[in-house]
Amino acid sequence: MVKKVLKSSFIGTGAAVIISSIVMMIIDIANGGSLDFQNYQYTKMFFGDLIVGLGFGIPSLIYENENIPYPIQIVFHMGIGCAVMLVVAFSVGWIPSGGGAPVIILSVAGEIAVAFLIRKVILLHYKKEAEQINRKLKAKHE
Repeated sequence: MVKKVLKSSFIGTGAAVIISSIVMMIIDIANGGSLDFQNYQYTKMFFGDLIVGLGFGIPSLIYENENIPYPIQIVFHMGIGCAVMLVVAFSVGWIPSGGGAPVIILSVAGEIAVAFLIRKVILLHYKKEAEQINRKLKAKHE
């Protein structure tokens, strides 16, 4: 079990750091090559990435339990992950609070949408992998 937790943690934190790096590159390009971090903002964001990665990675272990219905697994995994992400997002400044309620609502909705999009991409990857394994098994038995 420890090995599974470590693997899940590593995958989650790795994915979070990669996604954050891509977002930072996009922001850098959009700002004409100018990123300005003060008061350890980058360090806070990096540790926020790690926490978000753990917030999504560790709860993903629920999919190992076949006794829990799949919709409940999704609610558990994504509920914890999104809750952790939103707490971190407000804490480290990923969600701009100075723009008023519309900006906050759009930012929160955007972050949740991205989380579900990433989940969908991962789900499609595993579905494709399962189909390939099934084809190989079927070919082996024919």
